[in-house]
Amino acid sequence: MKVTILHQKFIRFVYLLDLELIKRKFVLGLSGGQDSLALLKLLCDYRKTYFGLLKLVYCDHRWRLESIANAQRLYYLSEYSNISFYYFATSTFLSSETQSRTWRYKNLLKISLSFEYSYLLTAHTLSDISETTIYRLVRNLRISEINNLLFTFLYIKKTLSISRPLASVTRNDTYWLCSLSYLPLWSDYTNYWLFLSRNRIRQELFPYLKNYFNCSLERYLDGFIYSNKINLITLNIKLKKILSKIFGYTNDGLYFNVSLFKLLPFFYQHILIRDFHFLFFHNYRSPSQFNRLLFAIALEKSQKVFIRKQYHII
Repeated sequence: MKVTILHQKFIRFVYLLDLELIKRKFVLGLSGGQDSLALLKLLCDYRKTYFGLLKLVYCDHRWRLESIANAQRLYYLSEYSNISFYYFATSTFLSSETQSRTWRYKNLLKISLSFEYSYLLTAHTLSDISETTIYRLVRNLRISEINNLLFTFLYIKKTLSISRPLASVTRNDTYWLCSLSYLPLWSDYTNYWLFLSRNRIRQELFPYLKNYFNCSLERYLDGFIYSNKINLITLNIKLKKILSKIFGYTNDGLYFNVSLFKLLPFFYQHILIRDFHFLFFHNYRSPSQFNRLLFAIALEKSQKVFIRKQYHII
């Protein structure tokens, strides 16, 4: 085994594992592309030292005519590596990326929980996370939802977590490892369907931004998400302390301290009302509706206002 920079980064991931879970059971979601094969190569290199049972799972969306041949190639690869192989094929047509992703994770979680596996490994790289960040930014998602993209471990249950061992490497890195190891890559032409939004970002927008604005765009977005995540954690700690002083319970029900709320900066006011509205009424409102609510609070002369479930924003 030739140790590369990717092997060193992979070992850093192994050190993050719970020591009690090392040499337990792992499920790897496989597609046959360069990222998943690079992850399989790293797992096989350190299998005897760190990992116990491995299962490979291939989910066939049946978008391609040769998808069954792709599955057969992966099956032969699993036989060569002495790893169990599971194949799932959809019985209905999946018309969108969202439906395909939901169906794929449903099967991956099903087999992981059924056999009581410790980790579900996916081959998402830093390039995938960066592309998803841009995709969500242009769709005007909340910054907290973007921060959720950057994770190495996502705990589903006490005994199972989804892990991304390649979250710190780019797609160019995995291609280099596959070329160095002569791995049998399978070209997926659905990655070039430009009517899919994510493919248009990957094939057109992302290369344009890297060529003309920032050649290290993945690293920049990684730092951007990480710094925002730290700032958001700090902000949430402050807001929880403020929230406990502004909202409270009495015998008459839940009350809202208007006089103390008016002393806060507008930015804090907006976040407090938005998050409280979601926790209490389980939905989000538009920014214009929140602005009208804040304007109504500013005109309120009472010291405290009691909140009822029937209240609504006009």
